[in-house]
Amino acid sequence: MCNACETCVPGSGCEELPRNDCFTSTEPLRSKILIKDATPDAIDKVIWKWIKGEAVTTADFGDPPGTDDYAFCVYDANGLRMSASIPAGGTCGGKPCWKDLNGKGFKYVNSAGTPEGVQKLLLKAGDTGLSKAILKGKGENLLIPTLPFVLDVRAELRSSNGMCWSTIHTATGTSRNDDEQFKSKDGN
Repeated sequence: MCNACETCVPGSGCEELPRNDCFTSTEPLRSKILIKDATPDAIDKVIWKWIKGEAVTTADFGDPPGTDDYAFCVYDANGLRMSASIPAGGTCGGKPCWKDLNGKGFKYVNSAGTPEGVQKLLLKAGDTGLSKAILKGKGENLLIPTLPFVLDVRAELRSSNGMCWSTIHTATGTSRNDDEQFKSKDGN
């Protein structure tokens, strides 16, 4: 079994590669990513918005309050550059980290940003154009890669149930890619 940000390649085994079978957004330049490498590290930031997505059911998200872990993975032309785990279940600030949104999806809140900096994750099911996933992280626990990236950049949210959601960022949608920040809209 491969690690969260690895892909099983027949004949090769597990490799740190993006997948080709993820849900994508349905409208170009709507989904976004921001990765900011700041000083001090306490103000490092990542925001990823997968919006106007393909049709997604709540069942596609699995059971994050119970058993399904999540991972956020960012790849560029050189391979895996960033990853952050979002564990299933757990307690955050005395409350469950995950909340069921009345059968419409799930919400994760962890203001401490443990273990790897993700503080919020929203997973909303919906018909084509209405589904979305939004991830926010901040602080010293984020493992921000050395910037800039080598385009094209692919960001994926993966669930341990085998599902994933992705955005692809090309020169067309990228407004900033330097040693401090990567900011881009999805070019799908």
